[in-house]
Order: sequence, then structure tokens, then C-alpha cells
Amino acid sequence: MHPIVDGLETEYNETVEFIKVNASTAEGLEIFESYGMFGHPSYLILDEQGQMLWQNVGEQPAESLEDAILNGIDEM
Repeated sequence: MHPIVDGLETEYNETVEFIKVNASTAEGLEIFESYGMFGHPSYLILDEQGQMLWQNVGEQPAESLEDAILNGIDEM
């Protein structure tokens, strides 16, 4: 999934902030649990206030992630 996410990050980095969290660290696990994430990989799209707009777990096709990003941009 890294190549897909990295490609989307390159394409949308001026519009969207991408944050990668490692749930095997104490800080990462706290973030992981605070959003109720339960699997790996997990994806969240948050608005500027930190409210969840979209969440999904498991490998995703690039098109699905890009659609979620574009929908999130439209909602902001």
C-alpha cells in the first residue's frame, strides 16, 4: 500500500496533509485507539477540525482512496 499512498501524497500534498501513524509505538497506539481503528492498514480522512469524514480498513485500490480524498476535499 505504500506505493499507492505515496503516489496520492505526491499528487495531493498541497491540498491534503498526509500523516502516517505507526500503531506499534505508544503514541501511535493512542492515536489508533482514539479513532477506533482496529486493523492494518487503516485509513482516515479528517476535516480541519479533526472530525472523521471517512474511514476504512484493509488494502484499498488506488481509485477508492483517491475518491475518498476527493470527497473529503469537497466536504471541507
